Amino acid sequence: GATISSVEFVEDKWGIESKIVLTLNDANNTKVESNVVVRVYENLYYTAESAEDVLKLMEYGVENIKLGANVNFAEKLYPTHDVSFDLDGHKFTYPLNGDNRMYIENGVTVEFKDGDMEFGVEADKKWAQGSIVINTQSTIVLDNVNYLSHGTALFPRGDTALVKVVDSVVIGQTYAIATNASLDPVTKLPIHAGIEVIVDNSEIKAMSQDKDNAGLLFNVPGTLTVTDSEIVGDTNAVVLECANFDGVCVRKSSSRLGLRTDASARYEKML
Repeated sequence: GATISSVEFVEDKWGIESKIVLTLNDANNTKVESNVVVRVYENLYYTAESAEDVLKLMEYGVENIKLGANVNFAEKLYPTHDVSFDLDGHKFTYPLNGDNRMYIENGVTVEFKDGDMEFGVEADKKWAQGSIVINTQSTIVLDNVNYLSHGTALFPRGDTALVKVVDSVVIGQTYAIATNASLDPVTKLPIHAGIEVIVDNSEIKAMSQDKDNAGLLFNVPGTLTVTDSEIVGDTNAVVLECANFDGVCVRKSSSRLGLRTDASARYEKML
């Protein structure tokens, strides 16, 4: 039998999450909240003023986020859906504490454009650690970005992972962009294959002083395309490896070992 004393419409700063709160006119001034309504509009950039804003927008599933201020993360950001970050001239800072790397995986595409990025701090000494790890079938795009990493800036390590760097400067410690030539212990075949790295009108630098660094290390089966760009590091070499496979031998070996792979199917046809 209580009556309603007030009705309040509550929404977040972006107008994404909203609800209605009713205050009942009873002894306890009981509040009754409606179900939360979440509305995210496609192709609309939502502005984030802080790391907390970014995390909340990611939780909502927002695919286009524009920075309205410099953003400094203190915790891990884990993209679970495609997202484009328009830095809009601001700086995106991310720590490298422990295993606090950014993982891009499960087929997700992440884009950063028009601003600055810094991962880790010099005191971390995480020179060998991948700052942004791109796993199987996932993509990182840097467009008009100045990116400084105190680890390995970009580390594609999954099958068909894609790294695309356009009109940008990428600076890492021992490596700016590096792949991982690990072999499967059973098949002795590369674990990471089909990786694609595209560098266009960009500068890729390694900054460590140990004389064992490279701006770009590409040591897996895949595609490397570099146009109108500068690669800077103490190790400077281009090594191409190719092979001519005997189709009959490949087919017989594959059948004998019971190993049918995309590679065996291709090579036995002499492709």
